Amino acid sequence: MESEKVSKTFQKGQSQQPEPSTSTGSVTSRPRRGRPSGANRVPLTLEERRARNAQYERERREDFAAAQTELAEAAGCDPNTSTINLMAFVVTKLKNASEDLSIEEYQRINANLEAHIASCFERLGPEYVLSGDEDDVEPDDSNTRKRKLSQETSRDEKRMRPASPNSPESELPTPSQFAHHTQSPLLQLETALEQEIALRFSQDDLLQIYGALESEDII
Repeated sequence: MESEKVSKTFQKGQSQQPEPSTSTGSVTSRPRRGRPSGANRVPLTLEERRARNAQYERERREDFAAAQTELAEAAGCDPNTSTINLMAFVVTKLKNASEDLSIEEYQRINANLEAHIASCFERLGPEYVLSGDEDDVEPDDSNTRKRKLSQETSRDEKRMRPASPNSPESELPTPSQFAHHTQSPLLQLETALEQEIALRFSQDDLLQIYGALESEDII
């Protein structure tokens, strides 16, 4: 009798124990602390790691190229442009879009510019006349400038040239006349040069020199 009671109690205890769960997706056991996952796997060789990293790099570049192409199409830019130029184009376009002014703002800027131009004309005075006719503007003729310069040079040469033998002596300047014409340093310098030339060269020599200069001007 006692043995039957013990066997019944033992069977009852076994029936009360929970059966082990056969489902693997319900609860996952946490790995031990400091032990990496997949520690029981066979480690990769150096060539396998390099191949894996190369595959990751190819995937990254493909994703980047696809994103760059999509951005170029959205911005209306050439898809074959470089990354730097594409970024600069997109940033400039976004900046211009954010700073796009309204019609009222452009009208205000235009009014300010017109007021500034009017104030500039007022500062110039009534003597300044803005004319669009080309006939009113004196042409900058190089031949006219050369002719004026040659006339001034010939006048200076005639003023420094001594009188010819047939000319009256009254035309020659006297020392007293030189003394009265000393108003400016430039006239004093010219007078000193004329006196030095008159002392160094005779009248015949000066006539020959000026004749040679005139012949060169004619040529």
